[in-house]
Amino acid sequence: MAAAPPVTAPLLADTALTGTVWSKGVSVDGADVVVIAWPNQSVLASLGDDQKVESQVVATAQTDASGGFTVQLDSSSLPKDLVSETGQVDVDVIVADKEHEAERSLSLLATPSGWTSTEVVATDVDSASPIDLQFDLGTGAFQSSAVSEVDLRADPDLLSDEEGLALGPGKASGFSTTSVVDRRKIDTLLSDRGRESGITPMEECYSIATSKYQSQRPESFVIAQGVANAKVKVTQGRGTSHSLGVAVTFGNGWKGSGSTSRSTNSRAAQGGIATARRYYNRVKYRYYTNSCGPGYGYYWRPYSVQELVAGYVLVSRLHYSRCNTYDSGYSYTKDTGRNTTYGTGVDLAQVNVSAQSGYNSDTSLSFGDFTGRAKLCWSSSAGREQSARVVAAVA
Repeated sequence: MAAAPPVTAPLLADTALTGTVWSKGVSVDGADVVVIAWPNQSVLASLGDDQKVESQVVATAQTDASGGFTVQLDSSSLPKDLVSETGQVDVDVIVADKEHEAERSLSLLATPSGWTSTEVVATDVDSASPIDLQFDLGTGAFQSSAVSEVDLRADPDLLSDEEGLALGPGKASGFSTTSVVDRRKIDTLLSDRGRESGITPMEECYSIATSKYQSQRPESFVIAQGVANAKVKVTQGRGTSHSLGVAVTFGNGWKGSGSTSRSTNSRAAQGGIATARRYYNRVKYRYYTNSCGPGYGYYWRPYSVQELVAGYVLVSRLHYSRCNTYDSGYSYTKDTGRNTTYGTGVDLAQVNVSAQSGYNSDTSLSFGDFTGRAKLCWSSSAGREQSARVVAAVA
């Protein structure tokens, strides 16, 4: 996929996301873009079986001669049922040329400095910026600025398999590809709405919440690696955002298609860890159909986080070349920055989808007072504070 065209003008304050549409590496002029917002977590949880999901079209756009598009969204104008208490809005972004369309799910987040994505866990909200999406309708290739190729070169462990090993984007379901189908859904949306401004409820081809769930699915969270002199504690706290993969089929097989975020109000921790362990939570998914049939998208979408720090599996020790040695009495807590995205982090019956959650003041890896000399090592060439992983090793 070609690189994104350079930005030639400053983004407006209400810019929610940007992107480019290609077809086999050639930019597409005049491609349609439609953004659908789903109800917030509380509203979805209240829906009964076979009840309509009151999604709404919140924005449309078209690409310019370079294939680029910008989506403007005024957070103050959105109906309250679409916005969470933290300012999160779950959306599906649909792009289409004259023959084909593709779709991606993500969670936008309104911050004091503007829109960003919950996948981007910024250490400072003042650094938040709109997410950028790249679609190739000819090849099915996809890129997101949430975890870019540049990011992965600096820290390959930003994308990992279940054993903790760096995972190439092509091996993560739906990470660098997206389903491309014949143009269909977007025409229904545009015929309902046209190109008028404002918010438009979806009256045709809407999603339906079903009675089917998948419960207690393990969600990979973090690898905690300690040693006898530097044991580690895993803590997950209230308000932690979990970006959980969305699975979709348009009648052509299930595939990962982005993610949406879910949060929890509980707290859990496990300390005294001197081995290498991959900890997981347990999450619940719900099945959604569509009133117009599978060609308009059937989904398995995250429903709730059921249990934090639910268990672990032992993994091989991780080894990094970037290390410092510390003496007895030293302590360190990692509570900022992005955590690893596990490309196959949630194992659904139909397909494996991604999982990622960040660090914050109440979600951390902490190495208490060292009882002797030990090393701390990290994954990123940018430094320890920017690394997805920090582990202890024998000095």
